Amino acid sequence: MRRGVQTIDWIPYYVLPCIYFAAFASANKYSAGSGLTGSLPGWTTSTNWLTATDKCTWYGVTCDASGQIIKIELNDNNLIGVVAPEILILASSLQILNLQDNCLLMAEGVDGNSWIGEMTQLKFLSVGGTSFEFDGIPTYFNTLLQLEHLDVSHTYYFGPIIAESFAGLNNLKYLDIRDNLYTTPIPDSIATLPSLETFLF
Repeated sequence: MRRGVQTIDWIPYYVLPCIYFAAFASANKYSAGSGLTGSLPGWTTSTNWLTATDKCTWYGVTCDASGQIIKIELNDNNLIGVVAPEILILASSLQILNLQDNCLLMAEGVDGNSWIGEMTQLKFLSVGGTSFEFDGIPTYFNTLLQLEHLDVSHTYYFGPIIAESFAGLNNLKYLDIRDNLYTTPIPDSIATLPSLETFLF
């Protein structure tokens, strides 16, 4: 390497635009049924996205001291579309993902939800108030062993709740599964999660 030449990690500058374009006024079946006509609205706030050279200054993005992305907080920001699968590239560093209250952000079935199970460093995950859709609550959550906060309320997780979905989540302190249409009782095993302090259902 030539002296004085700075090494730049270009990977986040690929991943973040993928997230942006997948969820910026990108039509899906829920936006089509929402009554919106013409061009869809963009994000409420997108300060510095795609314009600033330092990704850590992009709205909702937080980095650690080494420049690794540890938080993406885009809650209540009018994301319309889907979650880009490229988010998996951030799995080794991302600890907080807050997508709450983006009602036209969707994830459908296995293909749309399976990425969740690979985000194994997450401590906080909120998709409450989105159009995430699955037959019940996905079992992918049980691989997130660092998870302390999980909100899947007000989604399209309609169907059975099985104990396997929460098995091994020994660090989970907050769990919100309210206002979805479940076809089975709440598993008794949820009450035995050792760190659980708040359970909303």
